[in-house]
Amino acid sequence: MSNRSRWNRATPVEPIRYLTSRDIEFFLALFRHGTLDAPSLVKIAAPHVGDYNTANHRLAQLSLPPNNYIIVPPEWEHSPGDRVTKFLIYQLDTNGLDALLNRRLITEEEYSWYRRLNSRTNQLNHQRMIGWITASAEVGCKELGYDFASKYDILKKAPEATRTQKNPLAVSYKQKTHTMDGLFGIGEDGYYLFYSFEADTGAEGVSLDDIKRISIYRHIEANDFLLSHEMYEAHFGIPNAQALILTTKLGRVNTLVKLMERDKLQQPIFVKALPELDKTVNKWALDGRVLTGEYKGANGTVPNFKTKPYPSHP
Repeated sequence: MSNRSRWNRATPVEPIRYLTSRDIEFFLALFRHGTLDAPSLVKIAAPHVGDYNTANHRLAQLSLPPNNYIIVPPEWEHSPGDRVTKFLIYQLDTNGLDALLNRRLITEEEYSWYRRLNSRTNQLNHQRMIGWITASAEVGCKELGYDFASKYDILKKAPEATRTQKNPLAVSYKQKTHTMDGLFGIGEDGYYLFYSFEADTGAEGVSLDDIKRISIYRHIEANDFLLSHEMYEAHFGIPNAQALILTTKLGRVNTLVKLMERDKLQQPIFVKALPELDKTVNKWALDGRVLTGEYKGANGTVPNFKTKPYPSHP
């Protein structure tokens, strides 16, 4: 496709008469992860495809009228600064979501969760980072031989009060509400570990002087309280949890760890830099690095990515 045709997306194409199994895998990947760029979507949904350009062309067909199974968010499509990239990013549209429901690949409850958790926002780069993180965890599971549990897999086993609330990822505590960016699990032989995470795009500065007004550290403080009071277990029904803080800024890892040590935070909260995900870089190659080392916690602690011997859940 030429650059002009990629961005002139109002022109209709031939309607798709039959959805292929690969199309359904694209829809399922976007259902699990929310927002993905084309190379990441192809890697996770069609890892054995022989020709990337063929798969990329199919994604364009699925997104253009009258098909509209997936969508290129308007904020991305109309941003001149993003036209220099060689790929589009996608989200699941109503037709794609309906295709999954009609094939009984998702339940009506999951359909409702997707609607509630993926409402349009003006923080598209943040949503893209969230999708990349969970997709990276899924790729990491495949590389390590683990099973991957999406937030929807976890919510299916959560208490009814959690499943029916407006945002099931929001946890109330001390007259406050903490809404995590994401949640996933990794499993082996029926044993699982679970992780909440915060995606920090680096939009705010972090220093020892102004930390109380910085949202990323408020998320850390909230996670410390929720973990210490076993509120993840109460809210989600999961028997264990660790909190991951993933930031695009290398410099703030040590600052956040020092702040956790200063405030004597003792819960399993870990920080890792993903500078490749800075919106000014755009080198978003998908791999399993979310489940690899280079995390830092208070007092030299590191996260546990070995799944045994914890109880099963999903």
